[in-house]
Amino acid sequence: MKLKEIKEKIKQFRKIKYQNLIFSKKTLNLRKSTIRYILKLKESSKIYRNHGTNNFFNKNLNKKNVITYYKKFSTNLILKKKYNNLNFKKKTNQNACFYSYILLSKLIINEKRINNIQKLNFFLKINDLLIFLFDKKKHEKYIKDFKQNIYYEQKLIKELI
Repeated sequence: MKLKEIKEKIKQFRKIKYQNLIFSKKTLNLRKSTIRYILKLKESSKIYRNHGTNNFFNKNLNKKNVITYYKKFSTNLILKKKYNNLNFKKKTNQNACFYSYILLSKLIINEKRINNIQKLNFFLKINDLLIFLFDKKKHEKYIKDFKQNIYYEQKLIKELI
């Protein structure tokens, strides 16, 4: 399946700095077909009221500190599960969950302090990470939000080209 193949590629890419990568046409087409696959997935009809209620980012991420977490993600390409709210140092070595990245993405979309080129860069990276982390069974309740991320990425690409 192409999803497994792109996950393996993304795993390799994450070991190298994105700025040092040169993507082949085959890799770009693979990513494109993976995105098409995700966009075709049915959104869950179940209502999930409590998804992410115990999530650190659900409780603590807001308009005041979104830039700090944006910078942390842009620098490390990963977020940790918990941070100290005063100095924003990590409290744990566990990585953040799928939903944490969705929450961050939602706030970045409306963030005026980040220009569209920076947003595009962010969404390309975060969507790659979300593709890598995506498990259809585990993340069924987030498919709609994940699709919104992809649509926003595509919108930014069209605007900037």
